[in-house]
Amino acid sequence: MWGFAGVSAMYPGSPFSIPTSVYTLPLSLAKRAGGWDSHAAAIGEDMHMLLKCYFATNGNITPRVVPSSASQCNISSDKHRGWRRNMDIFAARYRQALRHMWGALDTGFAIRKTAGSFSRHRWRLLFSRKQWALAHLLWEAHFLPCHLIIILIIASIYSAFMPSESMHPDLEWAFQFTGVLRICSFVMMNIYMAVYGRWHSLCVNTRLTDMMDARVPNAGFSFRNEWDPGTLLERIIFPLAGTLFGPVPAVQAVFSHFWTDRLVYQVSQKPSFGNSPA
Repeated sequence: MWGFAGVSAMYPGSPFSIPTSVYTLPLSLAKRAGGWDSHAAAIGEDMHMLLKCYFATNGNITPRVVPSSASQCNISSDKHRGWRRNMDIFAARYRQALRHMWGALDTGFAIRKTAGSFSRHRWRLLFSRKQWALAHLLWEAHFLPCHLIIILIIASIYSAFMPSESMHPDLEWAFQFTGVLRICSFVMMNIYMAVYGRWHSLCVNTRLTDMMDARVPNAGFSFRNEWDPGTLLERIIFPLAGTLFGPVPAVQAVFSHFWTDRLVYQVSQKPSFGNSPA
């Protein structure tokens, strides 16, 4: 699901895309934007630098997707064994999700910069396609997860304690309609996962070939079997995992911003691979 979010705006013809971790830009552009920030509000450095460059050029930048070989590993832990190791991995994954959600500060940064455009009469920027695309991406990243889980919880509680015959007809229709939307979303997500499985297979096999050609056979590869019981179980429980590692840390992060800007940047452990002879 994190992968879906990362590549959702990287299709050909996309009006705007946000870099994830790895990016490059001309030094002249970095200088024009005032360089990289090091204060607490810039914890989401990749997104923050994009926003700085965007507003420094009055929106006259064009992000380009550059396909490159990459290695993404799941969170790992070697402190314990058995079920305690699994709990360590869950905790480490949550810390990483919380670190990602600290970047919600960038939405406030973008709103402040957008409001400043009014005083500078940059009306063209405010009503540009890029501006609306950027606003939509920020909403998806920092608002949608929280709002989604809040709506689901409140709707479930209300439906459980309020019989349908006591509801206003329009409200009852809204509950029925959104219930259909949730079922459709569940089905569509499973279709996405099937497509993602094929894409993952292509990527990991291509990287394996590249590493073998480079004589680095033990770089670590995660092959997936679409019919493995664990993989099939993921198709069912992804709403639970998505909630635990999405909306929950997002809510914790945004409420924490009220009390502190001393954000902790914790990088969770990734697996390491030995260099055995080829």
